[in-house]
Amino acid sequence: MIYCYNKLLSLSDIIYHIVMDTPYIDFAHIDYKEPVILCGDCRKLIVNIPSASIDTIITSPPYWHERIYPGSLIGEEEDLEEYINNLVAIFRDLKRLVKPTGSLWLNIGDTFRDQTWQNVPAKLAIALANDGWFLKDEVIWEKANGGLSSRTNRLRPSHEMVFHFTIEANNYYFEDEAIRETKPLVKKASGKSRTGVSGVVYQKKIEESPFLSYREKRKAKAALKRVLKRMKDGYIDDFRMVIRGVEKTTHSNNIKISGRAEELERNGYYFLFYNPKGPIPSDVWCIHASSGRLSKEFSSSFPPELCRIPLLATCPPDGVALDPFAGLGSMAFMAKALHRKSVSFEINPDNVAIAEKRCSDG
Repeated sequence: MIYCYNKLLSLSDIIYHIVMDTPYIDFAHIDYKEPVILCGDCRKLIVNIPSASIDTIITSPPYWHERIYPGSLIGEEEDLEEYINNLVAIFRDLKRLVKPTGSLWLNIGDTFRDQTWQNVPAKLAIALANDGWFLKDEVIWEKANGGLSSRTNRLRPSHEMVFHFTIEANNYYFEDEAIRETKPLVKKASGKSRTGVSGVVYQKKIEESPFLSYREKRKAKAALKRVLKRMKDGYIDDFRMVIRGVEKTTHSNNIKISGRAEELERNGYYFLFYNPKGPIPSDVWCIHASSGRLSKEFSSSFPPELCRIPLLATCPPDGVALDPFAGLGSMAFMAKALHRKSVSFEINPDNVAIAEKRCSDG
């Protein structure tokens, strides 16, 4: 569904489009099967979207000095600071559209200029954080098909960054169970956990540990026995046991700042219990970059798969996702596949036509 606006809409214009059954801002009447794609400059279009109506923004703005984006001056700034300031200003305006529980997922690539990387992603992330966004995740997008390189004096670049920001520090929507990575089950009759933990190895480590006293060993073995009983009865799906001086820890060893360190010091052990639906995905995503020339300007595009976790985690099933730099409509394509409503802005009419065809064919 395409709407082409190159000027600001008045209230009467908005009402007209709703009455004529061409929904513009009435999200209650938008169907996920027909992603809304608006043609125009996002800096003009965003003022016509209701405040606090968007659940998540997922986007990849033009990179600085990487290619020419017809119709857009973003990315063509001579000065990197000006480019970052322009994007910060745009996302400041976009923040008005996002619900207090909402998120921003931002994919941005770096630029190699004057014989050095410009650190564009890091500088932009810092600037957005300084402007009031809360940075929650720094995702490394590893391009599985990163391509070849003729360079002989530096490594082949094959990754980009995806930053996850939120409006609020703590009170934001994040549906972890929708993205957990389910692992193959191990039958409970085997006496093992989902990932095959039986307790035999932990029992041996406790007995042989030179870091536990006799009393601590007795307490640790009794606690392990209770955990194994709970697992057999179906109350626990999987677990790990951390034993003082034996298991590697990932937390600080300072008992003043780490509760885990304090527990380890006090008891000589502690348990980690795993969610039965599997672990949360890591912050390294190995995803193929979209290949093939979909338009004369784009030899590759922001891959739809890069939007899957952000949509599932931060856009409720009845929510709305926004892409202010839609390009060829990858976010809209994935939102439709996941039954999420979406609105996209794209300044290039040719790209809008391609995006609509991708979404209608998908």
